[in-house]
Amino acid sequence: MKTVFKSILAIMLAALMLASFAACNRGGNNSGDKGGTSTLAPTGSDSYTAAPVKTPAPTMRPDVSAITYTIDATAAVSSGRLSGEVLGKLENNGMLLNKAKVTMLNDQKLSATFKLFKTRGIEIETENDRIVSVQGLANGDCGEGSRWVIKHNGQQTDVAVDDIAFGNGDSIEIVYILG
Repeated sequence: MKTVFKSILAIMLAALMLASFAACNRGGNNSGDKGGTSTLAPTGSDSYTAAPVKTPAPTMRPDVSAITYTIDATAAVSSGRLSGEVLGKLENNGMLLNKAKVTMLNDQKLSATFKLFKTRGIEIETENDRIVSVQGLANGDCGEGSRWVIKHNGQQTDVAVDDIAFGNGDSIEIVYILG
C-alpha cells in the first residue's frame, strides 16, 4: 500500500512540476521584471527559446583594488651572462608574470603580494624595502648597474616598495634592467 501511495504521489508531483513549467513558458510571469533571468520567447508553433537578458557588470568593493602585475627578467635571460642555475629558475624566457591580475585590500602593502607569489613558486627578496633578488637573479648579476626596478603605471619609481600608493586598475611591473 505504501509503495502505491508513493508512486501516485511521485506522479502527481511530476505533473505539477510540468504544469508549472508550461505556465512559465506560456507567459505566466506578467511582472515585466526580468530580474537577471532569461525570458522565453516564441519561435514557432509550440516551441520556445531563451531570449538574451543583460546581466549587470560586477562592481568592485570600494576597499579593494585590482592590480595588474608583470615580473620581467627577459633582458637578463637574453644577455647571456647568467649561470645555468639562475637560468633554470627563470621560466618563460624570464617573463615570470605577464599582466597577472591580483586583487588586494587598499590598505595592504605591495610586499604582501610577494607572499602570494611565493606560494606560486616566485621568490622575491627585499632589503630595506627594495627588491634585491627575484628567483635568484640578484642586482648586479648581469654587470654593474644591472638591477630590479619597479614601474608603477609605466613610470619607473624610486619609491620604496611599501610606499607606493596604488589604486584600482593600476599596473606594477618589476623589471630587471641591464647596466
